[in-house]
Amino acid sequence: MKLTKEQFRELETFDFVEDTIGDKETPYPKDTYEKWVLYKAGGLLTKDGKTGEIRLLGNVSEKFVEIRKYFVGEEHDTEKNIIMKLHDPDGNIKGGKILGGSWLLQDIYKKLWPELTAREFMKHLLNDNKNIWICSDTMTSAQQRMNDFLKVSAYGDFENIRTRIEEKQQYSLRLCIELYLKDKNEFKEKLGSMENFLNHWHMLGNYIPVPRDFNSARSGPYAVHDYWDLTLLKIQEYYKKRDNEDEVWKILSEELLHGRGDASACKQWLDYFDSWENFIEKNWMQDFVNGNYETEPFFDGHDWNNPKPKTPDECKELFERSSEMIKKRTNRMVDALIAKSKQAAL
Repeated sequence: MKLTKEQFRELETFDFVEDTIGDKETPYPKDTYEKWVLYKAGGLLTKDGKTGEIRLLGNVSEKFVEIRKYFVGEEHDTEKNIIMKLHDPDGNIKGGKILGGSWLLQDIYKKLWPELTAREFMKHLLNDNKNIWICSDTMTSAQQRMNDFLKVSAYGDFENIRTRIEEKQQYSLRLCIELYLKDKNEFKEKLGSMENFLNHWHMLGNYIPVPRDFNSARSGPYAVHDYWDLTLLKIQEYYKKRDNEDEVWKILSEELLHGRGDASACKQWLDYFDSWENFIEKNWMQDFVNGNYETEPFFDGHDWNNPKPKTPDECKELFERSSEMIKKRTNRMVDALIAKSKQAAL
């Protein structure tokens, strides 16, 4: 990974989804919400292996009129082709193969955490037997945050077309895309305070190498705990109680990983850093804690038992604080990459 200082600095605003496209000819949009809808719409489309035709998956019902107008026919072929090339920078392992993923992000992990990413519990060996894939996590994701925000702040037509799931009205990804396509200006206006977070969502400072089976497990059912400040609270608790074996496994397995992840791999990961303070320093998370190394909440009163914002003001606070933390961590990581590059050149 040989870059000039100026190229390293470009990483401070780089959207890592762009690295998953795989070619420089495909145009990547600049508009924040257009990038969001193209990235998320990948789950709505499929490509015929024989004809190459891109079409809607059958489970997008007829009630999503705008989605069908947007994706059926030839008018938006450019957008459909972009959508089929965009992937999750964290990647997705299936059958020993990596689907999507950012190799640039992988190179950065190996530069910033060379000893850690060599550990067996941090990687997958791909079927080609030549490459390894470092397990990765997007620290705070966007879709559930959007759903939460719309739930507590929307009105009018937005309110009337919510869907019912388990007796609770919920917004879904399909519904969000439908609302965006129905009236982009109204959608942007109502989610105004979220735009800054969407701009930081796929920046370097919102990614971290993690042990196997950590990524989705720590988010919990319906991504209720998919906030990095909440994850840090549990990690901090682990270090405080690590001498109590019964408490340790409860914190890791039952609480942090919600009974679904690999608690043993998680323990090896945390023990590698040895202490809470070292975990913060070695992961460039100084801006996620205060001067006493206590986790800073994304909004006042945010904790494990109060995971979701309940008001528009709490959502706005969440977006502002988390975005600022991501930005500062990105800068710290780029500084570290430049320092390591200089050291390697000596």
